[in-house]
Amino acid sequence: MTKRKVGIIHLARGNDVAMATWIAARLADKGFEVVVSDYVPGGSIYAAFGRGMLDTEFSLVLLSEASMRDLGLGYAEIRFLGGREKLLPVKVEPCTSAALLAGIMMGEIYGQDEAADLAWLERIVRAGLGQPEPHRVSRPPFPQS
Repeated sequence: MTKRKVGIIHLARGNDVAMATWIAARLADKGFEVVVSDYVPGGSIYAAFGRGMLDTEFSLVLLSEASMRDLGLGYAEIRFLGGREKLLPVKVEPCTSAALLAGIMMGEIYGQDEAADLAWLERIVRAGLGQPEPHRVSRPPFPQS
């Protein structure tokens, strides 16, 4: 059986590296093949995005204040680089610049305990795979007329 392939694209410094490593390990634990692609200031963001999305079902682009500031990523850039649903933005810290991405649903993996962040990651992965969120419905009482 072939492993499902997921990309992670991140800025090559600071907390972004630590979060990319943590996310990659959690995805590998779930049986995914993970392609990690970093971008460095002065490098080509298009090349980094291309490597991170090559032959993957979807890719996560990790957003931090530094990556938003240094790259000037906005709605148009994310849509241009990632297509409709192949690229999923994930904030790994509070980002005041995230307003540039108004209209794009983003995941958030920060500021909680590890179990809560892992639960968010699992929801993001399900969204990337096009799998609906499981809903638990309790059995309702029989309607009375």
